[in-house]
Amino acid sequence: MSFNNKLILLTITLISLLQPLFAQDEKDQIFALDENWKGTDLKNARYLYHVKKLSDSCWQWDSYNIIGPLIKTEYYKDKDASIAHGQFYFYNAKGRIDSIHDYKNGLAEGSFYYFNDTGAVIFEKKYHNGILYDSIDKLKRKVEAIRDSLQSVVFTKVESESEFPGANGGWRRYLEKNFVYPERAINNKIQGMVIVQFIVDKEGNVQDPRIFKSVEYSIDEEALRIIRKSPRWIPAQQNGRLVKSYKRQPIIFQLQ
Repeated sequence: MSFNNKLILLTITLISLLQPLFAQDEKDQIFALDENWKGTDLKNARYLYHVKKLSDSCWQWDSYNIIGPLIKTEYYKDKDASIAHGQFYFYNAKGRIDSIHDYKNGLAEGSFYYFNDTGAVIFEKKYHNGILYDSIDKLKRKVEAIRDSLQSVVFTKVESESEFPGANGGWRRYLEKNFVYPERAINNKIQGMVIVQFIVDKEGNVQDPRIFKSVEYSIDEEALRIIRKSPRWIPAQQNGRLVKSYKRQPIIFQLQ
């Protein structure tokens, strides 16, 4: 059994054993866990679970080091976290995205992507109904694509990336007005750079923001809030048309 699958099973086992540490309401709860991933108080905690009910058929579980980066984000179809459904995100010890797995009704479905330290996909596995049917070495494919392109035509890039209105100056003014350094991070002298990945649709709206590079729970939450709260972005263009695009936005948290 793989390490990631063990983590999934561990989540399911813990459900009935935990009592919420903090709870804004039933839809948003935080649990403290000890070094053996058993429920405990905050003083003895090594890990945190942040559980959010996004809809009647979607529950999000974020697993964090108590003072450190995100470990994994999981999505389940049920409150008991027994039916994996959606994209699972796994992070390395430095908080960088390590892999993304797709599940549907408890089974692997679609692509599992594996990343290097620069955030590039280096390997892909494809599943259907829980069965692996293809594996793709992206590095090998990239070398082959470069070789083939040298023998083909030269393409001119006519695409402009999505950007915040006012470019870098506009983004800086927005942060100055809205940025709040989390008290938890200040008390623990935590700083670093979060990278949030999200979609900018054709109207400039932010969709589906997720942590791509994590620092710590309260800092990550503030970075997500900043992105969700932001005004409409300038959409990307391709061939003179507005298009939906992915964006990775770094946000630096630095104590003065």
